[in-house]
Amino acid sequence: MDEKTLELAEENLRAFVETVAKNIARFPRLDRCGSCHYCSEVVKGGKLFCGSECAADYEYEQKTLKAQGR
Repeated sequence: MDEKTLELAEENLRAFVETVAKNIARFPRLDRCGSCHYCSEVVKGGKLFCGSECAADYEYEQKTLKAQGR
């Protein structure tokens, strides 16, 4: 690999790690229980949600509840 390719790979890896860290911070108190925390579908691999749609819906619901003081 040339230096430019390595620099691009390093930049992509850094961006990925930042994204993962932000996503982890969004759901700090959820346990990995084997089911989606939004729709209850079975999930594997220690995931919190079955997909990005459920994660977004859960986050929206939590923000709404917090704004309502619940």
